[in-house]
Amino acid sequence: MIGGPPRCGKSELARRLVRSHAIAFIPTDLMWAVLEVAQPAWRPPMAKGPDRIPRAAGMFAPYLERAVSFLHASQLSFGIEGEVILPETAAQLRSAYEARIVFLIRRAPTPVDVRDGRGPNPWLKDAAPDLVASVAAEVAAWSARLEQACARLHLPCFNVGEDFEQTMTDAANVLMR
Repeated sequence: MIGGPPRCGKSELARRLVRSHAIAFIPTDLMWAVLEVAQPAWRPPMAKGPDRIPRAAGMFAPYLERAVSFLHASQLSFGIEGEVILPETAAQLRSAYEARIVFLIRRAPTPVDVRDGRGPNPWLKDAAPDLVASVAAEVAAWSARLEQACARLHLPCFNVGEDFEQTMTDAANVLMR
């Protein structure tokens, strides 16, 4: 599993593992979109802010647990990546299913980082400055919370803002050992 805020390289790391190790990855964005059909209250987008991701992750946790249980029973190699993975849920899944987990964070996101269109979701590339600032603040807040929780739960957490390429390599190595 790969968790972390938006714009931190989760999808990029997943794509690299698909290419190098033929591991299928399911984005939580896809799972959320499917759940919106059964949960109409989930359809309107939540307002950006420091509590949006933790609140959404709490709502998503039971569905993530069920997905991991189902996929684990298939005995196939798989991965799940997304922003709505709580460290507490990840720690429980690691224990119950011997899941490998990393979190990617960005301690000090800049507008350039947030607008980076490398990933599969370049929706912020041409976004208004106020939206970019809002997302950057959300990324910083969720990164700080994740870093603390990962330290407490002994989960690997990598700051992509230092050396992106090396961080991708280090995180992949943790997932593939």
